[in-house]
Amino acid sequence: MSGVSDSFPTGREAEPSPHACRLLVCVGPRCDAEGRGRALLAALREELAANSDAAARVEVTTRDCLRACTRDPIVRLEPWGNLFSDPTVEDLLRAASAAVLES
Repeated sequence: MSGVSDSFPTGREAEPSPHACRLLVCVGPRCDAEGRGRALLAALREELAANSDAAARVEVTTRDCLRACTRDPIVRLEPWGNLFSDPTVEDLLRAASAAVLES
C-alpha cells in the first residue's frame, strides 16, 4: 500500500454509520488537483456497486479537507483513522476488509 500512516486526529468526527467502516475521500483543492480525488471516489463507488457484499460493509463519502495535504488524493479509513496517500482502489478495499475482520 502506498503512503499509509497512523491515526491522524482531525478534531471533527464524522456521524455514526450503519456500515462497518467508512472511507473518507478528500476532494479539497490539493487532493483533487487535476480531478484525481474525484476520479478515485468514482472508481471506489463503481467497484462497490459491482460488489454488494463489500458495499454493505464499506461506506464511501467525501470531505472538503482532511488536513493531511500531500498534493495526492488522501483517504481516511474510519473508525480507525488510518490515512492513505495516493492509494489504489484495491489498496483501500483490502485495508477496509482487513480492518473489518480484525474488529
